[in-house]
Amino acid sequence: MNTRYIFITGGVVSSLGKGITSASIGCVLSRCGLRVNLIKMDPYLNVDPGRMDPFEHGEVFVTSDGAEADLDLGHYERFLGRDMTGESSLTSGRIYSSVIARERRGGYGGHTVQVIPHITDEIKSRILSFSRRSDVVIVEIGGTVGDIESLPFLEAIRQIRTDVGRDRAAYIHLTLLPYVDSAGEVKTKPTQQSVAKLREIGIQPDMVMTRSPRPLSPEARQKISLFCNVRKDHVIHQRDVKATVYEVPVHLRRQGVDTKLFRLLSMRRRRADMKSWEDMLQGMLGASSPVRVGISGECAGAGDSCLSISEALKHAQSALGVMVDPVFIDLDNKNPEEVIPGLDGLIIAGESGGRTGKNRSGAVRICRETDKPFFGICLGFKTMLDEFGSNVMKKKLPFRLDTSSGRGSLTVRVKKGSLAAKSYAAPMAAPRRRRRLRVDEKVLNSWSRKGVEVTGVDRSDGLTEIIELKGRRWFLSCQFHPEYTSRPTSPERLFLGFVSACADYSREKNL
Repeated sequence: MNTRYIFITGGVVSSLGKGITSASIGCVLSRCGLRVNLIKMDPYLNVDPGRMDPFEHGEVFVTSDGAEADLDLGHYERFLGRDMTGESSLTSGRIYSSVIARERRGGYGGHTVQVIPHITDEIKSRILSFSRRSDVVIVEIGGTVGDIESLPFLEAIRQIRTDVGRDRAAYIHLTLLPYVDSAGEVKTKPTQQSVAKLREIGIQPDMVMTRSPRPLSPEARQKISLFCNVRKDHVIHQRDVKATVYEVPVHLRRQGVDTKLFRLLSMRRRRADMKSWEDMLQGMLGASSPVRVGISGECAGAGDSCLSISEALKHAQSALGVMVDPVFIDLDNKNPEEVIPGLDGLIIAGESGGRTGKNRSGAVRICRETDKPFFGICLGFKTMLDEFGSNVMKKKLPFRLDTSSGRGSLTVRVKKGSLAAKSYAAPMAAPRRRRRLRVDEKVLNSWSRKGVEVTGVDRSDGLTEIIELKGRRWFLSCQFHPEYTSRPTSPERLFLGFVSACADYSREKNL
């Protein structure tokens, strides 16, 4: 196959948005009718992010095949509108583990195992394996040019252009353009130095993308072109978006990034059909009737630690025309009596092994007693049952972590007439799980006389996945993570139901 490869690197500082840039380019190219795959390569030595602190690294995204992956894979799925697999998430730890395991099996015939060629060959083989099912493979290299741990990845992508041919690989470098107030201008020198560092490794970028809150002047563009040895029309400016990252594909399309890539990669020019994307964006930007949704749990308030939930709320916003105002609440240090009454709905999320906490239970109690919409996700499932057991049943429901349930996609059978069934509009749903608690099913079913109802079970073993409190506008918790499968043009159905209930509550409250 004549697969093309696009490699995206970053310079000057981290967290510039390489993931959004990669996903946005993939979005545009896929809407040109091309089969696009994306790969995230992280230089850290962890095998995967599954055991990493979300406060440090951001949320762990779970793919359909059960891989615990970098949050950028969530961006890839949302922008491409289809599932990724664990193959798309690679780390130094995973690469080195594979090479060392092969050496222990005698796979290198007694030769000295080195970074070059053995580590770089392993990286290349992982990238090239996507050629069987892709027209274009976009590879995002994590970290910043100059980091010692990313050197094997940069060397590998340098070699790939030689291996596959110059017109089948392109390099894009994303950098920061800092604005200096005293000078009244953006400074290009950090970008020049970053590209110089990349060229020392042997990579000449074909395109430089710059990030800045200010416009890029013609003089600055000319300077970057001259000192970075890049065509002037290949200096692409990404000004900070005002409302949502879903604007980025449209901005890149308007600057002709797809046309420039087709020329670089000797591909036939195709026209991107962005209409459905632009319609979604118009719905998101034109939303009114604000609702305040509280988000609490182990992930709340830590940057990207609950990114997929925030994005799923935006997707519902676009579909319903309701402006969702997410409010991150640290209930470990806040009195729920002071913060919950000002909300139109509450989400409690986090991992199932986490602490419920007295304040979280108190927040659920307020929602239950005032008929405020409540949505529990994983930790929220446990919190809802702990609160109900303590305050209504006067009996705690025993839990234990279920180590036998697999991660990834599952099939949930929903009960007819329930909130879940009305939301999904189908007898089955296909969300994703990360972890699951085993509950005493006999005790839980006995609580139905007080209103707690099991409305969703795992089709494979019949165990509880969704519970609801009857007689409330929206009081639902699930063990799985519905946010992982939400898409901008296809919002997750439970989030649609929850946000709709929040909007109804807000309207009635303001009458």
